[in-house]
Amino acid sequence: MELYIDDYLKGEGSVCREKRQYTAMLYSILCGTSKVKLSLPTFENKNYEVYRAFYEPAFLRDYWSALDDKAAFNKSLVKFANDKVAEIIKLSGKKRGKMNPPDIRAERIDLERAAEISGGEDIYNLNADIEKAGAAADLAKHINGWGKEERSYRNPVAKWMMNIKPDVALLLKRKGVKRGEYRLHFVDMEYLAGPESYPALVGSVDKAGVTKDIYRITLSKRVICDYVLEFLCQSLMAREGEEQAVTCSAGFTSVSVFVGERNKDAEGIPLSKLCEHAKKMYLGEKVKESKLLLGDQLSLTI
Repeated sequence: MELYIDDYLKGEGSVCREKRQYTAMLYSILCGTSKVKLSLPTFENKNYEVYRAFYEPAFLRDYWSALDDKAAFNKSLVKFANDKVAEIIKLSGKKRGKMNPPDIRAERIDLERAAEISGGEDIYNLNADIEKAGAAADLAKHINGWGKEERSYRNPVAKWMMNIKPDVALLLKRKGVKRGEYRLHFVDMEYLAGPESYPALVGSVDKAGVTKDIYRITLSKRVICDYVLEFLCQSLMAREGEEQAVTCSAGFTSVSVFVGERNKDAEGIPLSKLCEHAKKMYLGEKVKESKLLLGDQLSLTI
């Protein structure tokens, strides 16, 4: 048996199976990208640059940790998540064409079916009012640590939002304008494991204590990342200079796939180009300036 270290990151035939290794390479390229376009109506003629890049950032956890009033943050997060779940359920009953996008699913089920698939997990009660939580409930704790007194208020979407991390976050700045215009975007990559999704059971408990109107909801990682962006950018500011701050608009989550010999039929970023470009950058060799197009899919020219 012979093993060679250069086989680990040699491009499409690399023995490395870890998405994070390739994401680190992508991050190093995106940090210096000054040519960014958005695939959105009315944005065709607007040019952006990567002002800051973040590798696997845990924005909500970090800001929660830094805040003095953690309970207020958690309450705001749960209320936001409650509104999102209510919207998902409402749209699931609409006629085809007005339903949720493919990466949001909501299936109405009965109590017996819910018991079969719950796996011991509680059905989240959408009627639970977190403002009426008793004094024994410590809502300042991280939502992962909510126990008996707090658990009934733990919206699963809120929990997912606190735990999820995009592979890369990009703070974009508009080029050619006097006052700073900032947008925060997420990038989520796939390789061999495929897309991630998260299921949960939600319902409504009536005054008699009976759980009804039960739904099994399933959200993709992309959707949850978009929720994080929306919630975060409601109050997030971007400092311009030392004296003034401007609002930071919520962008969206773009996805793409690393393509190698193991998934050669996929469309995305070829590992051969990615590894070669990253190697040249590391060695200080001249490389072609990268161009980034952000839409539902990420397109990178290197």
